[in-house]
Amino acid sequence: MARGVRSGSAFHRTDATYTRQGTEMIEKAVVEGRITRDDADLITLFLAELSAAGRGICASRRYKITVHACALRRWLPPFREATYADLLRAVESVKTATKANGEPYAKNTIADIVRILRRLFMWMGEEGFTEIPAEKIRRKIRPPPYQRVTKGVDDVLTEDEIRRSIEACRTTKDRALISVLYESGMRIGELAALRWRDIEFNDWNAALSTDGKTGILRYIPLILARGDLAMWRGQYPGDPRGDALVFLTEHTHQPLQYAGVVKQIKAITVRARIEKKITPHLFRHSRITHLVQQGVSESVIKLMMWGNLRTDMLETYLHLRKDDISKAMATLNGVETPDTSDAVSPLEPKQCPRCKRIWPPDAGWCMACGLELTEAAADEKARLKAEAIEFVELATEHPDLMREVLDEMRSRRATSVVK
Repeated sequence: MARGVRSGSAFHRTDATYTRQGTEMIEKAVVEGRITRDDADLITLFLAELSAAGRGICASRRYKITVHACALRRWLPPFREATYADLLRAVESVKTATKANGEPYAKNTIADIVRILRRLFMWMGEEGFTEIPAEKIRRKIRPPPYQRVTKGVDDVLTEDEIRRSIEACRTTKDRALISVLYESGMRIGELAALRWRDIEFNDWNAALSTDGKTGILRYIPLILARGDLAMWRGQYPGDPRGDALVFLTEHTHQPLQYAGVVKQIKAITVRARIEKKITPHLFRHSRITHLVQQGVSESVIKLMMWGNLRTDMLETYLHLRKDDISKAMATLNGVETPDTSDAVSPLEPKQCPRCKRIWPPDAGWCMACGLELTEAAADEKARLKAEAIEFVELATEHPDLMREVLDEMRSRRATSVVK
């Protein structure tokens, strides 16, 4: 299954790497005098018990807890010496703390640090490593809530902007990357870690399986992206099977780097004349919002995007407009509104009426059987047919001229082969 979490500028940090780097971070903090050896031992034991308790903490989350636990000593004395008053002062200090560059911490970072402080000292109280009662910490130290909604309604990409982004791509790989990034709703690290064995092609979709970040298997059928992904597979610089990564860098064919992906996506959206602040994760936000707007059930969305029916993360991604709310209330009260049900989504894929294969929204021809899929393609076919008939008639009437044309074509072909 696809696994991948963003780390600095690169992807593909393994669980073993996270564990090793977490251990190294603790040792470095001891050497630099930021924490004591006893603090280090407490952090290590705390992390071990979290893992042993089977609470579903993945390696990347464990690493993040390590980072924040080591940072707690910025506001606290050695852990065993900390009093309840020290904890209260630390919580207040964290809320106004700044990073090394002077910028304030994000609200969710503050919430995370306070949660880890609370969790660590509750555990210490339960184990007898501090005299502060665990129940007192549980009752009286309340972490600030996470900021669930971090994007406004106007920040989300529209379906038309998604289509323009796809059409602005200059390579088959980029078309496939943008299409899959959007339709799958995958996190960018998951996409970078996607392997060909995680994808099963069918006539009408490409079934994708991933368990990135959460470790929970998710099944995602791709319809819009199927055609572009199939074309990329045909042009793939290597064997598109097994453990081979689906997406590679353009020229060196190496694993994707985060900074490179961000730069490429921004270049594509600039060509598409999209003026919004673009991040890879915005495509996930937009996809989930569109699924909600289209009336897809919450259970289906949760299973596709999180693999968990009990998740409360859906609210983080809801970006409904006034029109969506008005339409829902009109339907609830039996009020008829102007019918827009016949409006075609700019992202609706094209299905060949003859062979039933699925192709991208801007496809003019079926690339399997050659049938035209749009009026423009039908007109083009009629024009070419008329020109062919005219050419045959001309050849019949002037055979000598036709022989001259054929000789000239053979001569040019021979010259190009020699070059």
